[in-house]
Amino acid sequence: MSDVRRFYDKHPINLAQIQRDMRETLGGDEDWTPDQLCRFDNDHYGGVHAVDALIEAAGLGPQDRVLDIGCGVGGPLRRVAHRTGCRGVGLDLTPSRIDAARRLTAAVGLQDRLTFVEGDAVDSPLPDAQFTAVIGQEAWCHIPDKAALLREAHRMLEPDGRIAFTDIVTRDDLRENVRARLREEMCLNALASRADYERYLAEAGFEPILVEDLSAAWTELLRVRLKMYEGLAERDDGGVADHGRYLPAYRFFVGLFVDGALGGVRIAATRRP
Repeated sequence: MSDVRRFYDKHPINLAQIQRDMRETLGGDEDWTPDQLCRFDNDHYGGVHAVDALIEAAGLGPQDRVLDIGCGVGGPLRRVAHRTGCRGVGLDLTPSRIDAARRLTAAVGLQDRLTFVEGDAVDSPLPDAQFTAVIGQEAWCHIPDKAALLREAHRMLEPDGRIAFTDIVTRDDLRENVRARLREEMCLNALASRADYERYLAEAGFEPILVEDLSAAWTELLRVRLKMYEGLAERDDGGVADHGRYLPAYRFFVGLFVDGALGGVRIAATRRP
Protein backbone atom coordinates (compact mmCIF):
# COMPACT_ATOMS: atom_id res chain seq x y z
CA MET A 1 0.00 0.00 0.00
CA SER A 2 3.05 2.31 -0.02
CA ASP A 3 2.15 3.30 -3.60
CA VAL A 4 -1.06 4.87 -2.29
CA ARG A 5 0.97 7.01 0.10
CA ARG A 6 3.23 8.20 -2.71
CA PHE A 7 0.25 8.83 -4.98
CA TYR A 8 -1.46 11.11 -2.45
CA ASP A 9 1.75 12.74 -1.27
CA LYS A 10 2.05 14.10 -4.82
CA HIS A 11 -1.63 14.58 -5.59
CA PRO A 12 -2.46 17.99 -7.11
CA ILE A 13 -5.36 18.45 -4.67
CA ASN A 14 -3.47 18.94 -1.42
CA LEU A 15 -3.23 21.12 1.67
CA ALA A 16 -1.11 23.82 0.04
CA GLN A 17 -3.39 24.06 -2.98
CA ILE A 18 -6.55 24.26 -0.83
CA GLN A 19 -5.01 26.93 1.40
CA ARG A 20 -3.85 28.94 -1.62
CA ASP A 21 -7.27 28.82 -3.27
CA MET A 22 -9.01 29.76 -0.02
CA ARG A 23 -6.74 32.76 0.55
CA GLU A 24 -7.02 33.96 -3.03
CA THR A 25 -10.81 33.68 -2.92
CA LEU A 26 -11.64 34.66 0.67
CA GLY A 27 -8.55 36.29 2.10
CA GLY A 28 -7.52 35.86 5.72
CA ASP A 29 -5.30 33.24 7.27
CA GLU A 30 -7.20 30.05 8.11
CA ASP A 31 -10.08 31.89 9.78
CA TRP A 32 -12.83 30.29 7.73
CA THR A 33 -16.19 28.60 8.21
CA PRO A 34 -17.04 25.01 7.28
CA ASP A 35 -19.42 26.29 4.59
CA GLN A 36 -16.60 28.31 3.02
CA LEU A 37 -14.06 25.49 3.14
CA CYS A 38 -16.42 22.84 1.70
CA ARG A 39 -16.25 24.61 -1.68
CA PHE A 40 -12.56 23.67 -1.90
CA ASP A 41 -12.01 20.42 0.04
CA ASN A 42 -14.81 18.18 -1.31
CA ASP A 43 -13.31 17.04 -4.59
CA HIS A 44 -15.08 13.67 -4.79
CA TYR A 45 -17.55 13.12 -7.60
CA GLY A 46 -20.58 15.32 -7.00
CA GLY A 47 -18.88 17.44 -4.32
CA VAL A 48 -20.92 18.41 -1.27
CA HIS A 49 -24.13 17.14 -2.89
CA ALA A 50 -22.65 13.63 -2.93
CA VAL A 51 -21.77 13.94 0.76
CA ASP A 52 -25.32 15.06 1.50
CA ALA A 53 -26.58 11.98 -0.37
CA LEU A 54 -24.44 9.78 1.92
CA ILE A 55 -25.85 11.58 4.96
CA GLU A 56 -29.34 10.73 3.76
CA ALA A 57 -28.48 7.16 2.78
CA ALA A 58 -26.96 6.44 6.20
CA GLY A 59 -29.61 8.42 8.10
CA LEU A 60 -26.97 10.41 9.97
CA GLY A 61 -27.87 12.74 12.82
CA PRO A 62 -26.36 14.49 15.86
CA GLN A 63 -26.36 11.29 17.91
CA ASP A 64 -24.05 9.43 15.53
CA ARG A 65 -20.39 8.53 15.80
CA VAL A 66 -19.16 8.32 12.23
CA LEU A 67 -16.03 6.66 10.86
CA ASP A 68 -14.78 7.81 7.44
CA ILE A 69 -12.51 5.08 6.04
CA GLY A 70 -10.06 6.61 3.60
CA CYS A 71 -10.85 10.13 4.78
CA GLY A 72 -8.10 11.93 2.83
CA VAL A 73 -7.92 15.60 3.81
CA GLY A 74 -11.20 15.25 5.70
CA GLY A 75 -13.62 17.22 3.52
CA PRO A 76 -16.55 14.78 3.57
CA LEU A 77 -16.31 14.14 7.31
CA ARG A 78 -16.21 17.87 8.05
CA ARG A 79 -19.31 18.32 5.88
CA VAL A 80 -21.08 15.48 7.73
CA ALA A 81 -20.18 16.89 11.15
CA HIS A 82 -21.17 20.43 10.21
CA ARG A 83 -24.48 19.36 8.64
CA THR A 84 -25.57 16.87 11.31
CA GLY A 85 -23.78 17.84 14.53
CA CYS A 86 -22.31 14.33 14.86
CA ARG A 87 -18.88 13.35 16.11
CA GLY A 88 -16.46 11.39 13.96
CA VAL A 89 -13.11 9.83 13.23
CA GLY A 90 -11.26 9.87 9.92
CA LEU A 91 -8.96 6.95 9.14
CA ASP A 92 -6.35 7.18 6.38
CA LEU A 93 -3.13 5.41 5.42
CA THR A 94 -1.24 8.53 4.29
CA PRO A 95 0.40 10.71 6.98
CA SER A 96 0.37 13.84 4.81
CA ARG A 97 -3.41 13.52 4.34
CA ILE A 98 -3.97 13.07 8.08
CA ASP A 99 -1.85 16.16 8.79
CA ALA A 100 -3.85 18.15 6.23
CA ALA A 101 -7.14 16.90 7.67
CA ARG A 102 -6.18 17.99 11.18
CA ARG A 103 -5.00 21.45 10.08
CA LEU A 104 -8.06 22.16 7.92
CA THR A 105 -10.39 20.91 10.65
CA ALA A 106 -8.77 23.25 13.18
CA ALA A 107 -9.03 26.11 10.67
CA VAL A 108 -12.84 25.82 10.72
CA GLY A 109 -13.24 25.08 14.45
CA LEU A 110 -14.34 21.43 14.25
CA GLN A 111 -11.36 19.91 16.05
CA ASP A 112 -13.39 19.22 19.21
CA ARG A 113 -15.74 16.91 17.31
CA LEU A 114 -13.45 15.26 14.77
CA THR A 115 -10.32 13.14 15.20
CA PHE A 116 -8.03 11.87 12.45
CA VAL A 117 -6.05 8.66 12.79
CA GLU A 118 -3.34 7.17 10.60
CA GLY A 119 -3.96 3.49 9.95
CA ASP A 120 -4.71 0.64 7.58
CA ALA A 121 -8.37 0.09 6.69
CA VAL A 122 -8.01 -3.71 6.79
CA ASP A 123 -6.10 -3.74 10.09
CA SER A 124 -7.38 -0.70 11.94
CA PRO A 125 -6.04 0.48 15.30
CA LEU A 126 -9.59 1.44 16.34
CA PRO A 127 -11.59 -0.65 18.85
CA ASP A 128 -14.65 -2.84 18.34
CA ALA A 129 -18.20 -1.45 18.18
CA GLN A 130 -17.15 2.20 18.52
CA PHE A 131 -19.21 3.69 15.69
CA THR A 132 -22.83 3.92 14.64
CA ALA A 133 -21.98 4.56 10.98
CA VAL A 134 -19.15 4.05 8.49
CA ILE A 135 -18.81 6.09 5.30
CA GLY A 136 -16.44 6.19 2.33
CA GLN A 137 -16.17 8.19 -0.87
CA GLU A 138 -14.21 6.81 -3.83
CA ALA A 139 -11.46 5.69 -1.48
CA TRP A 140 -12.00 1.96 -1.26
CA CYS A 141 -10.95 1.50 -4.89
CA HIS A 142 -7.39 1.83 -3.54
CA ILE A 143 -7.82 -1.09 -1.10
CA PRO A 144 -7.03 -4.49 -2.64
CA ASP A 145 -8.81 -6.71 -0.08
CA LYS A 146 -12.34 -5.32 0.00
CA ALA A 147 -13.71 -8.36 1.82
CA ALA A 148 -11.28 -7.68 4.69
CA LEU A 149 -12.18 -3.97 4.60
CA LEU A 150 -15.87 -4.74 5.07
CA ARG A 151 -15.15 -7.24 7.84
CA GLU A 152 -13.20 -4.49 9.65
CA ALA A 153 -16.09 -2.06 9.14
CA HIS A 154 -18.46 -4.64 10.62
CA ARG A 155 -16.15 -5.10 13.62
CA MET A 156 -15.97 -1.37 14.35
CA LEU A 157 -19.73 -0.80 14.06
CA GLU A 158 -22.27 -1.20 16.80
CA PRO A 159 -25.05 -3.74 16.27
CA ASP A 160 -27.55 -2.24 13.80
CA GLY A 161 -24.90 0.24 12.64
CA ARG A 162 -25.00 1.54 9.08
CA ILE A 163 -22.55 1.74 6.22
CA ALA A 164 -22.83 4.06 3.21
CA PHE A 165 -20.24 4.56 0.50
CA THR A 166 -19.58 5.41 -3.12
CA ASP A 167 -16.88 3.79 -5.20
CA ILE A 168 -15.51 3.20 -8.66
CA VAL A 169 -16.53 -0.23 -9.97
CA THR A 170 -15.95 -2.36 -13.02
CA ARG A 171 -18.86 -2.75 -15.45
CA ASP A 172 -17.04 -5.03 -17.87
CA ASP A 173 -14.19 -7.52 -17.69
CA LEU A 174 -10.98 -5.50 -17.79
CA ARG A 175 -7.94 -6.90 -19.55
CA GLU A 176 -4.96 -7.40 -17.30
CA ASN A 177 -2.96 -4.72 -19.11
CA VAL A 178 -5.76 -2.22 -18.38
CA ARG A 179 -5.89 -3.23 -14.71
CA ALA A 180 -2.09 -2.97 -14.54
CA ARG A 181 -2.14 0.57 -15.92
CA LEU A 182 -4.86 1.62 -13.47
CA ARG A 183 -2.82 0.18 -10.60
CA GLU A 184 0.39 1.82 -11.77
CA GLU A 185 -0.93 5.26 -12.67
CA MET A 186 -3.86 5.78 -10.27
CA CYS A 187 -3.36 3.14 -7.54
CA LEU A 188 -6.75 1.60 -8.35
CA ASN A 189 -6.04 -1.73 -6.73
CA ALA A 190 -8.18 -4.78 -7.53
CA LEU A 191 -11.28 -2.90 -8.64
CA ALA A 192 -14.53 -4.64 -7.70
CA SER A 193 -17.83 -4.84 -9.54
CA ARG A 194 -21.19 -3.91 -8.07
CA ALA A 195 -21.97 -7.63 -7.71
CA ASP A 196 -18.64 -8.16 -5.91
CA TYR A 197 -19.52 -5.48 -3.37
CA GLU A 198 -22.97 -6.93 -2.77
CA ARG A 199 -21.41 -10.36 -2.18
CA TYR A 200 -18.67 -9.01 0.12
CA LEU A 201 -21.25 -7.07 2.14
CA ALA A 202 -23.40 -10.15 2.64
CA GLU A 203 -20.39 -12.28 3.63
CA ALA A 204 -19.24 -9.62 6.12
CA GLY A 205 -22.66 -9.46 7.81
CA PHE A 206 -24.45 -6.55 6.16
CA GLU A 207 -27.94 -6.23 4.71
CA PRO A 208 -28.08 -3.81 1.73
CA ILE A 209 -30.82 -1.16 1.85
CA LEU A 210 -29.73 0.91 -1.17
CA VAL A 211 -27.76 0.07 -4.32
CA GLU A 212 -27.67 2.95 -6.80
CA ASP A 213 -25.90 3.01 -10.18
CA LEU A 214 -24.09 6.35 -10.63
CA SER A 215 -22.27 5.44 -13.85
CA ALA A 216 -24.06 7.78 -16.25
CA ALA A 217 -23.83 10.79 -13.94
CA TRP A 218 -20.15 10.15 -13.18
CA THR A 219 -19.29 9.76 -16.86
CA GLU A 220 -20.65 13.21 -17.66
CA LEU A 221 -19.00 14.69 -14.58
CA LEU A 222 -15.65 13.19 -15.58
CA ARG A 223 -15.90 14.60 -19.10
CA VAL A 224 -16.28 18.06 -17.58
CA ARG A 225 -13.48 17.49 -15.07
CA LEU A 226 -11.09 16.38 -17.79
CA LYS A 227 -11.63 19.62 -19.67
CA MET A 228 -11.13 21.55 -16.44
CA TYR A 229 -7.87 19.75 -15.65
CA GLU A 230 -6.62 20.32 -19.18
CA GLY A 231 -7.22 24.03 -18.67
CA LEU A 232 -5.55 23.99 -15.27
CA ALA A 233 -2.55 22.15 -16.67
CA GLU A 234 -2.02 24.93 -19.21
CA ARG A 235 -1.82 27.44 -16.34
CA ASP A 236 0.24 25.34 -13.90
CA ASP A 237 3.35 27.17 -12.79
CA GLY A 238 5.16 24.20 -11.26
CA GLY A 239 3.94 25.25 -7.82
CA VAL A 240 1.56 23.53 -5.43
CA ALA A 241 -0.64 21.82 -8.06
CA ASP A 242 0.94 19.96 -10.98
CA HIS A 243 -2.13 18.92 -12.97
CA GLY A 244 -0.26 18.30 -16.22
CA ARG A 245 1.64 15.34 -14.76
CA TYR A 246 -1.67 13.49 -14.26
CA LEU A 247 -3.28 14.23 -17.61
CA PRO A 248 -2.28 11.07 -19.57
CA ALA A 249 -3.49 8.81 -16.78
CA TYR A 250 -6.64 10.82 -16.30
CA ARG A 251 -7.51 10.77 -20.02
CA PHE A 252 -7.14 6.99 -20.00
CA PHE A 253 -9.29 6.69 -16.87
CA VAL A 254 -12.08 8.89 -18.23
CA GLY A 255 -12.04 6.97 -21.49
CA LEU A 256 -12.87 3.77 -19.60
CA PHE A 257 -15.98 5.44 -18.22
CA VAL A 258 -16.98 6.69 -21.64
CA ASP A 259 -16.53 3.18 -23.08
CA GLY A 260 -18.65 1.66 -20.30
CA ALA A 261 -15.84 -0.37 -18.73
CA LEU A 262 -15.90 1.57 -15.45
CA GLY A 263 -18.77 3.07 -13.51
CA GLY A 264 -19.85 4.23 -10.09
CA VAL A 265 -22.11 2.96 -7.34
CA ARG A 266 -23.63 4.24 -4.10
CA ILE A 267 -24.42 1.53 -1.55
CA ALA A 268 -25.95 1.67 1.91
CA ALA A 269 -26.42 -1.28 4.25
CA THR A 270 -27.14 -2.13 7.85
CA ARG A 271 -24.99 -4.31 10.09
CA ARG A 272 -26.53 -7.60 11.11
CA PRO A 273 -25.93 -8.30 14.84
